Amino acid sequence: MSKQVRDHAHASVGMAILSCQALEMLFALCVRLAFKNQFEISLNEITPLEKNFSKPSMKVILNELRQYVEISKEFEAKLSDLIERRHTLVHRWGIEYELPCNNEG
Repeated sequence: MSKQVRDHAHASVGMAILSCQALEMLFALCVRLAFKNQFEISLNEITPLEKNFSKPSMKVILNELRQYVEISKEFEAKLSDLIERRHTLVHRWGIEYELPCNNEG
């Protein structure tokens, strides 16, 4: 595998991980601001978004969203698939698919 192809593969994995993080952040932000904090009067009453923002997980936030709206089975299935793909990319990609490496000694 050429260095250019390997570098492109690594950059693609990095961009996919950054995209997953952006989606998680936006999903949490929307649920918190649109539902959980909808009746807060000032910004001081809203849980700071920068503190441990990746917590809780998307599954926990989905359960929180259920308190406010009905979740379609189609949306839940797509979100569950996305969560599983994200876990594969972040935690298991190298084991299941191998990361591109320099095989030229």
